This record gives sequence, C-alpha cells and structure tokens, in this order.
Amino acid sequence: MKTIAFIDPFGQTPVNKCVNSFIIKSGIPCTYHMPSQYGFDSLETLEQADAYVILGSVAHVTEHLEWQRNLLKFIIPKIEAGIPTLGICYGHQLIAHHYGCKVDYIDDSKQKREEAREVKFEMDALGKKKGDTLTLAYAHAQMVHTISDKFEHFMSSEVSPYDGLKLKGLPCWLVQPHPEASERFIKEDANVSDDKFFNKVINNSYEVLQGFANEL
Repeated sequence: MKTIAFIDPFGQTPVNKCVNSFIIKSGIPCTYHMPSQYGFDSLETLEQADAYVILGSVAHVTEHLEWQRNLLKFIIPKIEAGIPTLGICYGHQLIAHHYGCKVDYIDDSKQKREEAREVKFEMDALGKKKGDTLTLAYAHAQMVHTISDKFEHFMSSEVSPYDGLKLKGLPCWLVQPHPEASERFIKEDANVSDDKFFNKVINNSYEVLQGFANEL
C-alpha cells in the first residue's frame, strides 16, 4: 500500500489535526513530521514514503532560516527523483522560490488574507478538468507573483493567477490554498461560519488532496 509523509513546517503548534482528518477519510497510511522543531531524523530514517506533502507555516520563505534550507536539501532530491510531492501554502512558495519564482507579500499592506475563495483550473490537474471551479480555504500573507519557465500554472483565483503550479516533467504540484484544511481551520482561520458553505469548502478541499493521492 502506498504511503504519504506529511511535513509540517509550522514552527509553533502542530497541524496534525489536518493530517488526521485526511487519514480518516482516505484510509491511506501516512506519517507526520515536524522538522522545523524536531529535526529531520524521523524523515531521514523513514523506511518508506511514496509521496510527500509539505504543509503551511507562519514562516516566510524570504527569511531563509536554517531549517528552511535543510528542508530544501531534503525535498529537492526527492522531487527530482520523481517522487510525487504536493506543496501547500508555505510549501507552495518554498518550492516555487527555489526554482526561480518571485515570492513576496500579497500587497504593500502585508496583511494576511484569511478567507475561502473560488479557484479555476486552467488545465487538467489533481483529478480536475480544465474549467472546473472549487471553493477552497486560504490563510496567507505572501504569494507567488511571477513564475519561472520551470513551471506551468494550473489553478488561478481572483488574487493570483499562480495559485496552482506544476513542475514541468515531474509529479510535483504546488497550491496556495489549503486542501488539507480541518474543520477548525476552515471555520477559524478561513473565517467560514455558514454551515452549508463550510460543507462545500471542506468537500472541495478533500477532492484536491484525494486527487493528489490518486497520482500515487
């Protein structure tokens, strides 16, 4: 059976609730790692990981912290070896920045945007077809402003045309929204209070994460 290693670079409190929600729904064996706080031993000694998911963080890629550099040293060889990888929010920005994309604050206010917003698929990706739309949870202050020729973009929103990126020729997808979002995250961090709208967001979120799992 395929396995997924979730890498949590949050740095303050763990987001294992988001990971647990996915495990319960999917039944896929997953492991959880927090190298920003506890180092890379659990990842480096992991017997099996068929895919990696890099989650969000309060850190910014422009800080160039030591653990960020170590995370890149770990994950880039995995990506370039063809191991399926999904970068979410911070993970999206970290890998994009490494491959030459410009990452900076959304605007001059440097304010975090915490909301649910609609995305549109610009090409087939993660189980969705070109033209499909979903509503997903967001919580971020920085984003990808320009992309390098290493990428093609597959998902856009009203805020950015680069909310979904794929490395050309490799099974690596990057998304700015949070498809791993738990109930608490959607309600408290993305400010979704209406129950009907919440159900739409959490179901849409799971579709994206399951779409990645189906690539294994």
